[in-house]
Amino acid sequence: MTVNEGVQDFGGYPRRDQFFAHRVVRLMAKTCAAQQIGADACWLVTLIAHLEDSRRYKAPIRFYNAQLVPVGGFANEKALIRARRRAIDAGWLRYIPGAKMRPGVYWTAIPAEADLPDTPIDEDVDGCSGDSQSKSTEDEQDSLSKPAAKTAGNDRESGCLLYPIPKPTSDSEPSQAKTSNPGEAAPGFDPFPCLGNGKTWVLPAVKLAEWSETYKELDVPEELRVARQWLIDNPSKRKTSATMGRFLNGWLGRSRGSLSPTGCKSTSMEDSIYKPLKPA
Repeated sequence: MTVNEGVQDFGGYPRRDQFFAHRVVRLMAKTCAAQQIGADACWLVTLIAHLEDSRRYKAPIRFYNAQLVPVGGFANEKALIRARRRAIDAGWLRYIPGAKMRPGVYWTAIPAEADLPDTPIDEDVDGCSGDSQSKSTEDEQDSLSKPAAKTAGNDRESGCLLYPIPKPTSDSEPSQAKTSNPGEAAPGFDPFPCLGNGKTWVLPAVKLAEWSETYKELDVPEELRVARQWLIDNPSKRKTSATMGRFLNGWLGRSRGSLSPTGCKSTSMEDSIYKPLKPA
């Protein structure tokens, strides 16, 4: 399948309004997309959107994985692929895989549920009131005091953001590692298989928080899921429940050790950007 045929499968490269890239970024902020797909996926969408803008929206963007890793500041190719998958699944990114000597093709999109009025979302009551001149101060205060009555996520008529804004953290607040119940299981993880018929090890939430703090360069939850899959596929190399924590810590340490000091693969910028090292 040619690139043009792949683009046509999506209905062709869409016509864009001027400054479309800015609208994509503002709507990602407005819908708290980073909470859903992660900051790395949002950055990838932002990067592609503004590269489209630099082309004046005449064609999609083309990259090999090995080029996009250093350009986007991703730790490695796996990190890029994970971020790309989340952006695609959420509807913010369109992607046609490449092949040998043919780069992957990218362009951005706005999911239907995120296609909201492009109004400000900061702490400006007038900007979120829709018709501030016709309402009294009491009406505005009353409307702001009842955000829970809206269940659709956003007020499409006024364009107000109704998603909860995460509370900023500070150095004075205790970390998750200090406050988590030591016996509490980390959410979103299945048990890790251990040596012995049917034996498993449950990842404690306190260890997940501890490793996430120690290995900030890594996507720790994803690395742990990869390690769990490796144990499933290699039953003869499984660990006991007593040594599972040490094994996973070593896994994370080796993953971090494979990164260069900048957090990217040890590939020169010239080789990464101008030479198609790997198909996308």
